[in-house]
Amino acid sequence: IAGKNLGISPVIAKLSNNFPDLGLPTEDWKGIMDKIAEMDISCKMFNNSVNPVCICNENNLLKFPDLVLELENNVKLKITQEDYLAYLYDQRNNKNEYNCVVKFQDIKSVNDKRSWVFGGIVLNKYYTLFDQENMMIGFGVARPSENDTDRRLSSELWALWFVGFGFIFIGCTCLIANCIKMKNKDKKKISYIADQYYAL
Repeated sequence: IAGKNLGISPVIAKLSNNFPDLGLPTEDWKGIMDKIAEMDISCKMFNNSVNPVCICNENNLLKFPDLVLELENNVKLKITQEDYLAYLYDQRNNKNEYNCVVKFQDIKSVNDKRSWVFGGIVLNKYYTLFDQENMMIGFGVARPSENDTDRRLSSELWALWFVGFGFIFIGCTCLIANCIKMKNKDKKKISYIADQYYAL
């Protein structure tokens, strides 16, 4: 997290469509929340919530660190603040601050085995492909990040421009070809009439 390895020993990771957050055992969850606190971000746990609630404003919003999940085979899944924060703008106060919910959930280890749960924040960002034959799971980015949107839009506009230009070019070519054809027909007709006239 924030470019620093937390030194977490290998754990089992489970995928769950029914779980909206990233679930971590208490020890790992605390390590991540401590790193967030080091960025001068104030977070609390409330009695009725399962997720930490932080105070967000224009100054500290960019301080929320990226989290990189390192899997086997050198697969790395990057989770950014856009993925793990829910902004509660309707709870804005006079200081222009509002609450942010961090979608990292403290979960109990099952049978004393530490395991993580990759829920909605991972599965919404990454497309998963299950290869049951080889007992493997593949990950691919399912949506462009905010930074890539403008670049993708620009390339799409260029593609549309080329397609539009192609249609115009084909249309003009067909029109010119038809005009030449009609002109040749008219020439033949005039030539035929002239031949008939001189024959008379």
